Amino acid sequence: MRLNGMTVVVTLAVSVLSLVLAIVVFSHKLTPTEDSTLAPAEDVTYDDFLYDLLMGVFSGAVLTCATSGVGYLVERRHTLEAFHHRTLVILKYLRTYETDWDTEKKVRFFLEYHRVDKSEWDMAFGDIAFLWNPLGAKKKALWKNIYGPINELNHAVARHEYHFEKQIKYIEEGLAGNERVMRDFIAEIEPLFMTERTSITPGDGCVPIDVAPYNWLVQDVESALNSNEYFTYTYGRRTARRVERLRDGC
Repeated sequence: MRLNGMTVVVTLAVSVLSLVLAIVVFSHKLTPTEDSTLAPAEDVTYDDFLYDLLMGVFSGAVLTCATSGVGYLVERRHTLEAFHHRTLVILKYLRTYETDWDTEKKVRFFLEYHRVDKSEWDMAFGDIAFLWNPLGAKKKALWKNIYGPINELNHAVARHEYHFEKQIKYIEEGLAGNERVMRDFIAEIEPLFMTERTSITPGDGCVPIDVAPYNWLVQDVESALNSNEYFTYTYGRRTARRVERLRDGC
């Protein structure tokens, strides 16, 4: 994606430059000298050669630019689809977490989550490189809404991975370990993806009727992945508009 995008930019610049120079050379050929009868023949030959050379560069650059442009569109779709799929794999695992588990089960969950291979997910995000993206606004949006929150959670779990391993080892050896410290670590990690949601009924005083755990990270990231913005990034504005018209029944 990055390579094709850079190739499009470079070849487009080369094609424009070569075309401008070719026009200048062609204009020079048509401009008579002060004494056209004494103009050396080799000057005309040189202009012809230079014009043909520049037109050859222009043709090659345009062809390469078009090929790279198609390649960029295909690679953009594949890269963003891969990032979408690998993000869903992570969310599927996070969705299983329950705040009412005991400390040992939570520790085991975070250890298993840390062992989930996220290298391809990281690589997919690293491969994203949008063309014509002033100040990197599109990738910054993906970082803010999808990659950043999950990455922050990953780093928080990784910081305590050693202590979680030691705690499980103590438990397997029949020792108590340090459950209070584990609870402190868990209290540090949980807000990065869990919260509580209160359901209320309208009426006098709006009395709460239910307080339930809410996996805000899963919900927010899924909303970003399923948004029209992400669909546009993946398939382009024209396809997004066509799908939106079909969805609206037009």
